[in-house]
Amino acid sequence: MAPGLTLGVVVTALPHAALDELGLNYGIRVVEVKPGSAAEAAGITAEDIILEFDGKPVYSGDRLRWLVRKGEEGKQVEIKLQRDDKVMSLTATPAAPPAKPKCEERPVPSSST
Repeated sequence: MAPGLTLGVVVTALPHAALDELGLNYGIRVVEVKPGSAAEAAGITAEDIILEFDGKPVYSGDRLRWLVRKGEEGKQVEIKLQRDDKVMSLTATPAAPPAKPKCEERPVPSSST
């Protein structure tokens, strides 16, 4: 398992009443798509409702994180989502996030005794 793969979305749970109103049994709403992410490249947009990731139902943000992280780096996956009243499928390739810059090493101050 390649640790740390990301899709690049911020999501929120849908209340049961919202799921009922939309005629869905499960799904999570995309709040934000990170610029330069796999989600942006796939065409996922804010307000989309992610229903399935790689053929598996998405019940929560934790479930989506698990499914993304257990994937293989470089492997395309199908994401089933609902946008407005249309159900559609997109493909994305989750990847490891760019490395965070390391803190600059500070010189050890010299001291005299």
